[in-house]
Amino acid sequence: MKQSNITGNTYSLKFGEHVMKIISMILCILIVVCVASSNLFGASWSYDFGTGADATYSTASGVSTTFLPQPSSNGGEDRVRIGSTGGQFKMQATTIGYGGRELEAKAPTTTSVNKFSIYDYSPAANVFYIKYKMRLTGGAVGTWSLFIGDGAQYSDNTSFAGAQTFTGIRWIFGASGAITEEYRNGSSWTGISGNPFSQDTTYTVEIFGNNSSASKTYSKGGSQTVAAYKWDLWVNDTLVGDDLAKALLPDSGNVDSFMFYGESSAANVATIKLDDFSYANEFINEPALSASAVSPVQIDLTIGPNANNNNVVVVWNSSGTFTTPYGAPPSLGQSFAGGTLLVNGIGTSYNHTSLTSGTRYYYKAWSYDGAIYSSAGVTADATTPKIYYSQGSVAPNTMASWNTVRGGSGSSPANFTSGDTFIIQNGHAMATSANWTISGSSAKLQIESSGTLTANNAVSATSFQIDSGGTLNSGNNIISGAGAFTLSSGATLGIGSADGITASAASGNIQVTGARAFDTGANYTYNGSGAQVTGNGLPSTVNILKVNNTVGLSFSQSVTPNVLNGNGRIASAVTIASGKTMKPGNSIGTIATGDLTFESGGIIEWEYDNTSADLIDAGALVFGNPATVKIIKLGTVVNGEYTLANFTGSDPTLGNLAFDLSGALGVTSVEPYITGTTAKSIKLVLLPEPGVLALAGLLLVALRKKLKR
Repeated sequence: MKQSNITGNTYSLKFGEHVMKIISMILCILIVVCVASSNLFGASWSYDFGTGADATYSTASGVSTTFLPQPSSNGGEDRVRIGSTGGQFKMQATTIGYGGRELEAKAPTTTSVNKFSIYDYSPAANVFYIKYKMRLTGGAVGTWSLFIGDGAQYSDNTSFAGAQTFTGIRWIFGASGAITEEYRNGSSWTGISGNPFSQDTTYTVEIFGNNSSASKTYSKGGSQTVAAYKWDLWVNDTLVGDDLAKALLPDSGNVDSFMFYGESSAANVATIKLDDFSYANEFINEPALSASAVSPVQIDLTIGPNANNNNVVVVWNSSGTFTTPYGAPPSLGQSFAGGTLLVNGIGTSYNHTSLTSGTRYYYKAWSYDGAIYSSAGVTADATTPKIYYSQGSVAPNTMASWNTVRGGSGSSPANFTSGDTFIIQNGHAMATSANWTISGSSAKLQIESSGTLTANNAVSATSFQIDSGGTLNSGNNIISGAGAFTLSSGATLGIGSADGITASAASGNIQVTGARAFDTGANYTYNGSGAQVTGNGLPSTVNILKVNNTVGLSFSQSVTPNVLNGNGRIASAVTIASGKTMKPGNSIGTIATGDLTFESGGIIEWEYDNTSADLIDAGALVFGNPATVKIIKLGTVVNGEYTLANFTGSDPTLGNLAFDLSGALGVTSVEPYITGTTAKSIKLVLLPEPGVLALAGLLLVALRKKLKR
């Protein structure tokens, strides 16, 4: 048993060792994968020389990795080196950058070089990008060079080595401010065409390097391509070197360092100023941006992040001139890059609102990966349409009827085709004298409260907006357009089409191809000269449904109006729900229906004067308990007999009627009764106050006495 236990324990220990070995192997594999995959993810850094007092480093044959600000995490190590023959590095208030300090460097008198480098940023990659500001100044002799690549030269005191260099540029100082610029082409130097540099000018230099075996694309002034093992040179946003040859860094070798060094300047006069570095192991491609004015006060932006889904930074101004962004964006609404910061994030759209009509707005967008920005940025612009106001109760289809100022002291439109907004003002009743079209992507017709448009002809606009209190009488004409139609709560729509109004079909009065919004709180008047249907665009509940069609209106679906009125005929059965009102006529008048039911709480608002009264002409007639008759006296007579309704079929229960006499001064009671057998009527006998009856009796006695005389 003991031996068995020992054997078992030994076996268990060996099993545990195997497990640990397997775990160790897995961890090693994960570490290798993580290290290898680090090159799969782009990284970028921005670097400048901070703020503070001036500082100088000039120690002969000295080296410092603490004189300059330290780059951000994984951004490499900074280093300066002074050779044995003078020169210096000085951090001072910038004259070429966005703020803070710049680095000014003076070359030595011999080839014992003075160096500034950033080396071993991580992860390294065989694609790189660098951008910086530079100014060359100081005299007629000396050389400053830039080298980008990988190797010991970026952290030692030697001159450059071709095998450690992918990109090499040198600037040779000459007389009269001249600069001769050359790039390292394999093992020799080749001139850069066009002589893009001179002394005493500030330049923004950008390099897109590709040491991979396949071509790479990037965005700058459109889509650009840099071939395998080549690099592109941009100076002040101009491509001055396209697919330049590399030096001797091995094909597909990684790049993780850059350095500037000066040499051979008698009296140490050759000077370079540097500031505002951005560098990355990838290309930061541009976003997409477009702008479209959708109203006089709004422009909609469509934004497309780049393939890396970097943040998009958008600024705007009214001049179209922007500067280059640098550093972290400020809060929204703050000044940045020559404009006002509008967007900073990942999104696909933004609505820029509270704008001024008739104004051009400019936008510029960059991709931003949290450290650096895409190179050139992309631009868009849009002009908000103008607003024109009606100038009276005149024909809207003439340009003189409109002005940019409500009171008329502005200008009239040059046309109806520029996407502008036309507003019919309060108190203006306009009527077309010919077909009228307002066109343009943002063209809009708006009718304000107490404004009216009578369409005697076809009217077309990109969109329509009828405000509360506004009225559009469409007659039998088509209202069309590519945008939306909005009838607001409290607005009124006159409908003359036999098909009424439809939700989406190309029939009825309203035939816009955009959304049709018929509000339940709006008022709808059917006034066609022939038979009409309401159409499926009429909401199931509405505020006022007015029927001024004497031929007949049929309901396409059940509808419950708050108020049903008009001088017309409804061919369908009608139900007046609790709390809802039927008001025959437009003052005193007649409304005819199919079968008519007043639910409990339904109301009849009935008007009468000295000679006539409202009349309901129905099929079967039903009164819920109670149905209220609200009597309104318009004339001077108090008493009398009037017809409330004509109907057919069974008698309604008159006992279910309640009478509201608050609007009939002098009437104290009502006696209803029914006459007829087939064609029947409900009569109302209005009885005056007792005092009125007594006064009438006294007047009758006095009249008789006078006659006897």
